[in-house]
Amino acid sequence: MLAGFAPGLAEQPCNRGTAAAILFGLRHLVDLGRDATVAVFPSDHFIGNDDAFMSQVSLRHPDLKRVNRFWEKPSESVADHLFRGGCLWNSFILVASVAVLHAMFVEFASQLYCTFNAELAATIPGSDGLAVERAYRKTPTEGFSEQILSQYRSNLVVLKLENCQWSDLGEPSRVLDLIKNLKRHPR
Repeated sequence: MLAGFAPGLAEQPCNRGTAAAILFGLRHLVDLGRDATVAVFPSDHFIGNDDAFMSQVSLRHPDLKRVNRFWEKPSESVADHLFRGGCLWNSFILVASVAVLHAMFVEFASQLYCTFNAELAATIPGSDGLAVERAYRKTPTEGFSEQILSQYRSNLVVLKLENCQWSDLGEPSRVLDLIKNLKRHPR
């Protein structure tokens, strides 16, 4: 739950990738009449040492660096080369204002943005279920990183996280490896 917001859940009718998911969430924030700073956290990631991690998630962190280039899903050999050269891995943890995120959609995913707005323009917040389903039927599956971040790199900053264990658990084998390495058993 967000401070100052009524509790609620914005549930997508189907998976259309991270671009549609983020835009759908932004739509709910705009419907609430709020321009806020939002943080996007992937639901299938593991982060060890929560306190150390959260202390670093800040727009005012002194060690933020400009992004020079953005590679989305490089091959394993390219990723190894980049990482050895000092590049960082995109954990897809994102902090930005609602206004900046909207501007990114308008500039780099205008078709998606227009589809959502056209379908949801005449709806009342909370009663837009059918319009959301129509918008999702018309929406291609697109990743936010591929569609938007890779084109917006000149305005991105990055932070190298320290003292945090992080893993993308998007595949069952990664979950099993993490459990084995943590020496814990699922409950």
